[in-house]
Amino acid sequence: MPAPSRPAFGLLLPAFFCSGAAGLIFELLWFRQLAWVLGGTVWAATAVLAAFMAGLCGGYWLAGRFSPSATVAIRGYVLLELLVAVTGCTLVLLIPQLPQWLATLTAASDGVALPFAVALGLMLLPTTAMGMTLPLLVGAVTQVPDDTRHRLGLLYGWNTLGACVGVLGAEFLLIPQLGLAASGASAGLLCATAALLALWLLRQMPAADTPPRTNPIPADPVPTGSVAVRWTLLAAAGLSGAGILMLEIAGFRLLLLHLRGTSEAFAIMLATVLLGIGLGALPMVFGRHPRPPAAAVVAACLIMAVALPLLGFALLLPGVIDAPAVLRHWLLPLLLFLPLSMLSGWLLPALAGVMAGVMARSMVGKGAAPAGITAGLFLSNTGAAAIAAVVTGLLLLPMLGTEASLLLAAALFAAAALLLALGCASGMSHAVWWQGGSASLLLCLLTALWIGPLFWDTHARQPLSAWLADEDVQLVARREGLNETAQLLRRDYLGQPLAWRLLTNSHSMSNTDRDSRRYMKLYVWLPMLLSPDIEDALLISYGTGSTARALTDDPTPGHIDIVDPSEAVLSLSPLIHRDQDPLADPRVQVHVEDGRHYLLTTSRAYDLITGEPPPPRLAGIENLYSAEYFQLMRGRLKPAGWASYWLPVDQLSLASSRSVIAAFCLAFPDCSLWAGSNYNWMLLGSNGAKAGMQSERIARLWQGAQRGELEALGLEQPELLGAAFIADHEQLLALVGNAVPLTDNYPGRLRGDAANEQDLRDYQQWSDVGVTQQRFAESAWVARFWPPTLATASAATFPLQPVLNNDIHVRAHPWLAASLASVLIEEGRYRVPALWLLGVGLDELNISLNTAAAGQVLPPMALRDRAALALVGGRPQQALDLLRSAPDLLKTDLPLIVLAACQAGDAVLASQLAGLAEQPEAAAQLRCW
Repeated sequence: MPAPSRPAFGLLLPAFFCSGAAGLIFELLWFRQLAWVLGGTVWAATAVLAAFMAGLCGGYWLAGRFSPSATVAIRGYVLLELLVAVTGCTLVLLIPQLPQWLATLTAASDGVALPFAVALGLMLLPTTAMGMTLPLLVGAVTQVPDDTRHRLGLLYGWNTLGACVGVLGAEFLLIPQLGLAASGASAGLLCATAALLALWLLRQMPAADTPPRTNPIPADPVPTGSVAVRWTLLAAAGLSGAGILMLEIAGFRLLLLHLRGTSEAFAIMLATVLLGIGLGALPMVFGRHPRPPAAAVVAACLIMAVALPLLGFALLLPGVIDAPAVLRHWLLPLLLFLPLSMLSGWLLPALAGVMAGVMARSMVGKGAAPAGITAGLFLSNTGAAAIAAVVTGLLLLPMLGTEASLLLAAALFAAAALLLALGCASGMSHAVWWQGGSASLLLCLLTALWIGPLFWDTHARQPLSAWLADEDVQLVARREGLNETAQLLRRDYLGQPLAWRLLTNSHSMSNTDRDSRRYMKLYVWLPMLLSPDIEDALLISYGTGSTARALTDDPTPGHIDIVDPSEAVLSLSPLIHRDQDPLADPRVQVHVEDGRHYLLTTSRAYDLITGEPPPPRLAGIENLYSAEYFQLMRGRLKPAGWASYWLPVDQLSLASSRSVIAAFCLAFPDCSLWAGSNYNWMLLGSNGAKAGMQSERIARLWQGAQRGELEALGLEQPELLGAAFIADHEQLLALVGNAVPLTDNYPGRLRGDAANEQDLRDYQQWSDVGVTQQRFAESAWVARFWPPTLATASAATFPLQPVLNNDIHVRAHPWLAASLASVLIEEGRYRVPALWLLGVGLDELNISLNTAAAGQVLPPMALRDRAALALVGGRPQQALDLLRSAPDLLKTDLPLIVLAACQAGDAVLASQLAGLAEQPEAAAQLRCW
């Protein structure tokens, strides 16, 4: 039966649109689910990418082996779409059960190799079916080789545009509203719709068929029948495919330095690439000219492929694109990826047109079939792209860096252009060959000179600009890993290291300042007080190592496992901790893998599991906050073991926080919620613990080597720990209300938006001093675990919680802070909170004291620190003398000087100084005159 006519052929376009949408929805779902099984984004992404690329290549090869009639090809397409629907939906249901299924079959299921191989094998069936569809349909609708590029461009373009819609629809609509399983069913329905449209086409074909075109228009002059030319075209397709994938992967890494790495951002970047490919492949972009594009034109476009990303990188420079954050998530991917991906979409149909002309003029018979042309080009292009994707992600980026990957991509494009120019253009003189080669080499050189400084000097420093504006902050190290670009900053005080900050991509992931160390170490200290003996401990996510230091500074644990997926992050630890590096402790064993996968495969049981994973709104991190994950944590606890977990409520909407808390309390019926610092809270639960604190455990912690760190972080006495209490299980149920738990199947319950102003007000009500003090007094959890005498003492410390939690911002309200400090000084019980209210921490104070001990001339900051210490220590006259010796402090520390004068009994001086305040009504809060 002849190929379908143009009206009937139009039915295949929406069919292939639905097919593309379904394929990308399945790909996103499998990726999310394999992250549960294989852990992390690297293995999951590699498995899905390898399965898709290998399946597509296999499908292209199989389809290229046949030249069926139009009717048989379309019937085959119908069967393939139904096969994709059935197998795709089956995989969505099967992948979550894969670990348990493997464990029942073999005892060797520990590790990632076996699940990876099984998942890869299972995905090959639907992906191979996907790969066969395009060559089959091109062969079905094209009987004249000259028409190959036109029909291929239409089908390829519509399919890719459907994939773009599938990505955005799945990320912003299907998954948040329906969950993963129902989203898989939706993809299956799209496949079934494509099959029905193709069946409808079969019914229309007998009446709609028209005679095929019989006079092909000659292609450009090429060596007739040259096998070398055909291999040249295939090689050019492979080189360009590899170059485009390398540019896209390296470009994604580069773009993450400017955008937050949320799942929405990844979806937008992927959709942009697909949109460009689809637009580039459609005839409205490259046109249905009477003659196919010449090889020289294709070569010139490959040269453009190097220039377009460079232009996009330039547009990312600071100040070039000044747009709101929400708009930047859409605008920057468009600028960086759209021109390149449009060229990519144009390229394969263009090469198909060149090859069709070559094969038609060489009279190679069967080899000139459009299905064979399509299959060969796509097999070469996709196969090379698959290899480039794996090599770039697993080797080039972590070993050579982003800029070297961009250079190699540019070199591949130049090689493809040179290959086309030399291999396909007849009648060219040797001078022209040398000119083409020289131009390609010159382009590579210019790219090297442009990309290197641009990336390192501008793009990599872009996320650091807010911190590097401080002259005391400097960049210490940069590491490129599998998933991230890790950068380490150091903040100095009086020329000595004070704190370290770790940034991964564009996000400040962790730091060692006072507030961060307080909540990170609380995750260890509180369970240590509640557990009789912590022999085995597990830390998931390392960050800057503060939680690890709390574990290794205590002699109790005999074995400590630390799990983190980033070798780049772990490699920075010696710079931060120097001779006290937790990773060098002989009790520590480091596992470079995803925390969920480790819990899934380890056979060890723990007395304590704690974790501070990346922020929950980043891509893939919702897997570490689901009910299934928390249940997995409890399953790895020993009887009476404890689990503590990070809950950054300011990064979550109120609805998201409630879903996470509901998920945690579903796994831990004795859950409780604690304040760390600011909005960094802690979830705490146990595996059936019964006993409460013992006095010997309290003494061990406060009289041991960690006493100095406890004081520095505002825990001078054990009773101050109780003031961090927010709510126990029963009280949390009231706060959570009817919120549904976050589960693996419904990741959309963790929304992408951070807390708004109303959410923050609600969180403040949750942690209100009077409310939490009342909850503490009424808590059944406190009655069971907190010793009565300690509970009584803790109840009296709740008014200090706003100070300990850093809710009173000293710089914003200096007079209020000084007034509260005067109350604490007069009581004389807790000196560290008083110092905090005066803007002085023990870390800065120790540096100031060391500077004074070294006999150096004290700068004003050191004088202020020593004066605050004297004031808190009951030596106000000494404090006043120190402050008077630095006149510049009158401009910056007036409340401190007024307080010193008040405490020294000089009310006249205090009144005179207070008159200098810009806000006399605020200064009046110190009523010592």
